[in-house]
Formats: sequence, C-alpha cells, structure tokens
Amino acid sequence: MLLPIQHWLRDKSLRNWITMLFVALVVVPSIALVYVGDDVSKISKSTWAFAIYFACAWLLVLWISIRPPMVRPLMLLEVGAIGLLFEAPLAIWLEKKLETPNQNLFSYIFTVGLPEEFVKILPVVVLGLVLKQVWGPLTPKDYLFLGAVSGLAFGAAEAVQYINVYIPAQSASIAVQAAQDNADPGSLGQFIAMTSIQNGSWRFVTDPMSHAVWAGITGYFVGLAFQHRRYFWLALVGLGLTSLLHGINDDVAGHWFWIVEIVVSVLLFMAYVQAGGVIEQQLTEADEAHARAHPHPGYPMPVPGGMPAPGWGAPVAAPAPGWAPTGYGTGSLPVAPSWNPAAGWGQTGFTPIRGYRAAPPVAPAPFPAGPDLSGPQAPPPPL
Repeated sequence: MLLPIQHWLRDKSLRNWITMLFVALVVVPSIALVYVGDDVSKISKSTWAFAIYFACAWLLVLWISIRPPMVRPLMLLEVGAIGLLFEAPLAIWLEKKLETPNQNLFSYIFTVGLPEEFVKILPVVVLGLVLKQVWGPLTPKDYLFLGAVSGLAFGAAEAVQYINVYIPAQSASIAVQAAQDNADPGSLGQFIAMTSIQNGSWRFVTDPMSHAVWAGITGYFVGLAFQHRRYFWLALVGLGLTSLLHGINDDVAGHWFWIVEIVVSVLLFMAYVQAGGVIEQQLTEADEAHARAHPHPGYPMPVPGGMPAPGWGAPVAAPAPGWAPTGYGTGSLPVAPSWNPAAGWGQTGFTPIRGYRAAPPVAPAPFPAGPDLSGPQAPPPPL
C-alpha cells in the first residue's frame, strides 16, 4: 500500500522529462565526483558536467517561470545542442576580430556585448526560419524561452572556457610571480583559492542565467518580428538593447552598479514574460489599422460596422491533437500539449497568435411578449 510499485511503473507522470531532469540534478554531481576521483586528466570533462548541470537547473526554473505554451522538448535539444557546439567558438572569433586596445563602455558594448548577443540569438532565428513548418506557429513568449535556452548553452560553454583555460593560466602566472617575490605559500594558496571561487566556480552559477536573461529578451523581440512581419526591425531593437545591457554589465562588474544592472536586466526579462501581451496587442491593433487602410485578400481583417473577425461566422477547423492551429487567422488560441506544464494553466498564460479575437458577447434572448394590459380590460366572466 505504501509502496505501489506496479502503479508507479504505469504512471506516465513519473516518466516525463521534468521528473527525469529533477533526478539528474540530484545525481549528476555525485557521478561527476566519482568519475573524476584523483585523476587530474578528467577535470576538463567534469567541468562540462557541472556546467551543464547548473544550466539544466536554471532550465527547470525558467520553464516553471515562463511556461512557454508551444515549445516542445525537441526544440530545446536543437537549440541547446547548437548552442553548446558552435556559439562560444563563433563568439570568440568575432571578439578577436572586433578587439580594440581600449577597454571602456563603448568597447564592451560593441566588441563583447554585440557579438555574444548576436551569436546567442542566431540559432533561434535560423531554426525558426528553416524549421518553420516543423515548429508551427509560436508566440513571442516561446521565442523568449528558446532564446533563454540558447543563452544557457552559451553560458555553460563560457564557464567551461574560464575553468579549463583562463584560470589555470592565471594561476600559473601568479605562482611564477610569487616565487620570484618569495611570497608566503599560505597567502599564495588563499589567493589562488579566492580567484578560483570568484572567477571559476561562481561562473557555473551566474554565467548560464545571466546570458539566458539577455538572450531571452532578444528572443522576445525576435518573436514579435516573426509574428508581425511589418516590424522586422524589432529584432534589431532587441539585439541593441541586450548588447547595451551586456556591455554595461562587463564595464561595471565588481562594483555596486553591477548589482543595479543585474536587477534591471532581470526585472526587464520578467516584465516581458509576465506582461508582454500589451505590446502584442498594440502591434496587432496597428496591423489591423494598416490592413483596413491597405486591404489585401490574403489577410482578411475586421472592418468597422460590426463585421466579426475571421473564424467567428464559419465553423473553425479543429487543430491537430495537442498542437496549434494550422495557420493564422483561425480565430483559435494555441493549445498547449498535454505534457506541457502550461496546459491548463489558464488562458492568461498565453499570448495570442495573430488573428485571434475573443468571441463577441451573446445577447440574451428576449422574453416572449405577454398580453397588452395598457388598454381597457374586458369585464370578468359571470360566475
């Protein structure tokens, strides 16, 4: 009774990806420590394990916080795999090409922030165009989440780069300089430990999420550009905004202004997550006004005079099971798949696909007319 093994084995909720991810988050650190043991040659592999570990932990937090309605696990694998393999090398190449001798806010924005933010959003844009028919219609919130996943992958790869390359080189130079200066070995060990914690281990925690926040903001603007093609330049606005935030972050890192920049970035990210729908409504209204002024048969829009939006007057074709409507202008909300935690979360958790309108209120049926009692009444019948 207290251990219903047979029931648990048949329960699909215990085999979903969230349960598996939770178990992995508990088990992976122990596996990595046992695998490495005393073998120093395996350190680089263990750093990848820990970097991916923290990235997956943040992924679980982001999924619960954002609840993207139309994202499927395969999309996460596609974006995450490309991010881990190609984003960091491409960003390093671009930064070397744009490198300048002067380190100031301008250089941090255009030689660090811009190339890294461009590289992080590139897989989302390319996959969104190439796999448009496979992915189906997505909301800006979905693109925000996919951008955040790309940022997690980039942050994990960057943390590994710091642990395996930068910190050993920095520690070696510190040790050589200390030996030449006859420094106290105990003080030297403390300094190296502090450097490893601040610049190394702490990056496992902060790097993935910091990059996820900026890439998620860019992803939201990319989603707006995909949804409203007349405003394609919004993608460039998002890229410029996050490049600015990233550059300011690098310029003030280690100072109290750094904390302010982090708070502003996170609050901006959550604002687009929780209240970005107002932007989509305004853009949709602008699209409608443009469509009324420039009617096009391929994109019918409601016109003044009470004409209903597409999908009200005629029966709407049912969407594919567990998936979204097959095209725009169907008058239907995207339907979250049953395995998605956003399913059943309430319609306020969704952002509308273009063409959606709430059905007009139905007027109550009039009561049947009764007898007219305003004129003279007939005398009552005799008893």
